[in-house]
Amino acid sequence: MEDLSKYCITGSLNSYKVEGKIVYREALGDGFGILEGHGVGTVMADNEFTDFAFSFPLPATQISTSHGENVLDYIKSTEYPTATILFGETWTDYMAPYVVSFSSRGPNPISPDILKPDLTAPGVDILAAWSPVASTFDDEEDSRNVDFNIVSGTSMSCPHASGAVVYVKAAHPDWSLAAIKSALMATINNQ
Repeated sequence: MEDLSKYCITGSLNSYKVEGKIVYREALGDGFGILEGHGVGTVMADNEFTDFAFSFPLPATQISTSHGENVLDYIKSTEYPTATILFGETWTDYMAPYVVSFSSRGPNPISPDILKPDLTAPGVDILAAWSPVASTFDDEEDSRNVDFNIVSGTSMSCPHASGAVVYVKAAHPDWSLAAIKSALMATINNQ
């Protein structure tokens, strides 16, 4: 069980040790094991997912595995280690000109001469409306609900691209869809 507890898998944590604490986790995960153990937050060390965020059922932060080794050294060398998760600052998005890792990026692996997508739009970590009857997280026992959630995917990117099309069409009502697509594909702003 001790091997599983470092990954904070549901049912693997001793709630007497976790209750009221911020728990260090050696991998990215959903946080439900910590929540079940009555923990109040988590710090996760992971290098795999760095270009988009996840929603968690409790306060959480992700650090690199090398920083995670420093945190683990601190935990092991201190009798009563302490931690605080502070409210985040707004940063300039250094990933802005890049297509996220889970997206379909060109060239086409079967036919490299086909370069797709023609047009991309923001679709990562979008604050979006959320059905109040849907669970906030993928956990049937979590009965909490919200009106908004942070969501990523094509369903978030499509409204941005559609909005750009409508904006251009409003300015140029006589343009065809092909002309609008061409204008959007040929327009760039590096600022």
